[in-house]
Amino acid sequence: MKTNFFSQGVLTVALALISWTAFAQEDGNRDECGNIVRGPYETNRFFDNTFVNLGGGVNYYIGEDDAYHALKGRLALAMDLYVGKWITPSIGIRLGYSGVTANGYSKDPNSAYVTSRHAEGVYNEHFGVILLHGDLMWNMTNGIWGYKQTRLWNLSPYLSAGVGRTYTKNIFSGNDEFIVGGGLYNTFRLNDRLQITMDLRAIMSDSDFDSDTRDHRADFITSATVGLAVNLCKTNFNRVQPPVIPNYAPYEEAIAALEVATAVQVANNEELAEENELLYQKLVQTETALSDTQDALATKTSPVAVFFALNRSTLDKRQLTQLDYYVKTILEANPTKTFTIIGSADSATGTPEYNKKLSEKRLNYVYNLLVKKYGVSEHRLIKRVDGSAHNQFQEPALNRSVVIK
Repeated sequence: MKTNFFSQGVLTVALALISWTAFAQEDGNRDECGNIVRGPYETNRFFDNTFVNLGGGVNYYIGEDDAYHALKGRLALAMDLYVGKWITPSIGIRLGYSGVTANGYSKDPNSAYVTSRHAEGVYNEHFGVILLHGDLMWNMTNGIWGYKQTRLWNLSPYLSAGVGRTYTKNIFSGNDEFIVGGGLYNTFRLNDRLQITMDLRAIMSDSDFDSDTRDHRADFITSATVGLAVNLCKTNFNRVQPPVIPNYAPYEEAIAALEVATAVQVANNEELAEENELLYQKLVQTETALSDTQDALATKTSPVAVFFALNRSTLDKRQLTQLDYYVKTILEANPTKTFTIIGSADSATGTPEYNKKLSEKRLNYVYNLLVKKYGVSEHRLIKRVDGSAHNQFQEPALNRSVVIK
């Protein structure tokens, strides 16, 4: 037995060295700097990168007394049937059946699997074998040299665990044992869908797997099978592409330009706010002066002016209050008098055409208030649009007004 294990070890090392040399020469996944490119890869769907594998070959059983007899008599028919999936280009799993029959030798004539006498004190064994196991596989070629779908030869070491049964005529009864082992799974690419496979495997079980209960540490079933694998659904892996970094430069330039424009606008707004505040103060002073003047004049003959904000055609509360006071103290006190409503705008801002339209809006606004809100008869009101052509005041804010007289 020691000689057999030594020979197998030498064969395994030789295969590994040959594989290393072959795969190194077939490496095709290098970047422009010569470095091997490995992933990351996109996650495929559940049934992608799955395969079905059927193979046939020979079993070689190593039991208590097998190492002392001829190799030829210990070979038996082997068959593999697997369903597997490559989760990544390097890691895969598979579930399968292996077995059929096994031959061996025993010195125990009472062994359940003894079929005939081989020699003095030695008997031939023959029994059926069922191995149901799961395998964890590592595609060494993809793991070391990078994933390459078109690589001719891939070598994948794997570890196995499962249950095994040996039996004679009745497949439903026999000797069941827990099994562990491993092997080398070789694939030779024909195309994206088909591969020729060669599987070299060694499985270890308890020593009475062949029904020989004499003291012995373990029995082994080694096998070599050749078969065909069919790849299902999607057969390749896509490398994760680096994210496309957008060019933000045009947006940054536009944002910078907007920030500059905003800063300029803010500065202008601040200047306008200061100007408006000064105008408002003057307007308040003017309104106060006008109010004092109106109080001093006779109410039956005094005209009134209501003032509008820049570019506005409606009155604020203060001006509406003043208009309300005028209606109740002047217009109602003179029920037969006719009044002229004059709309105007300041010549300091806007074009004459625009100012004329703005004046007309202001006049109509006051006119509608007098007629609809206060019930002043239309026959007592005369409209006149001055625009900015006849400004009466040097202060522009005072010309943004409607005068009733």
